[in-house]
Amino acid sequence: MVWEEKKLGDVGKIFSGNSINEQVKKKYENVEDGLPYIATKDLSYDYKIDYNNGINIPQKEISSFKISHKNSIFIC
Repeated sequence: MVWEEKKLGDVGKIFSGNSINEQVKKKYENVEDGLPYIATKDLSYDYKIDYNNGINIPQKEISSFKISHKNSIFIC
């Protein structure tokens, strides 16, 4: 079997996410109503995501963030 070399963009769509620094992240700590913010540290080697990391983006600010599509692959 011969492997064919391709660029990632040739086999799928690539989107980058939002990064927020630690000072800004504090603003989103313990927000009750919102979507969980997922960072690289929240992804494990056994394919699990820690959604309960204490950081949530409030509903009124969600449009300022990128939301991954269902069944997306995260590359960190």
